[in-house]
Amino acid sequence: MREKQGFTFLEIMLVIGLMAVLAAFCIPRMSGYYEHRRLAHEADYLGDVMRFGRVWAITTQQQVWLEFEPLSGRYRLTAEHDGSRDQRSLPEEYRRTFHINADVDMEGGNPRISFYPDGSMDKKRVHLCRGTDCWTVSTRDFVRQVRVWRQNEQERP
Repeated sequence: MREKQGFTFLEIMLVIGLMAVLAAFCIPRMSGYYEHRRLAHEADYLGDVMRFGRVWAITTQQQVWLEFEPLSGRYRLTAEHDGSRDQRSLPEEYRRTFHINADVDMEGGNPRISFYPDGSMDKKRVHLCRGTDCWTVSTRDFVRQVRVWRQNEQERP
């Protein structure tokens, strides 16, 4: 008698059904994870741009500004150049307008952070929120540093 090899149609359908059930549970959780990571990346990148602004002000011995448009989620660096404020003296990769795909709330009302040639900077916090996920980028809480952290429930604006 010949031995049976392979799987029956019923066994294959059972495995496919189990995989579909597992996917139904995993995919929604994974999409939330990617949204969280994307917001974390945007907060980290904003922190990097702030750090660069501070270093550029020290290096060139000229004031640098990070200007926000909170309603549109856009921001850009500008620096002193021949008595005016523009982007011409900045390196190429920073001569653009950046965009944050989240709600932006900036403490203090003035949507600008100044970086000074002596290494000091305006003390502000910027909150980035998407749904219940919120991150803070701060120049206020640490001396001459830019810090980024995920907010807990008590810190939310």
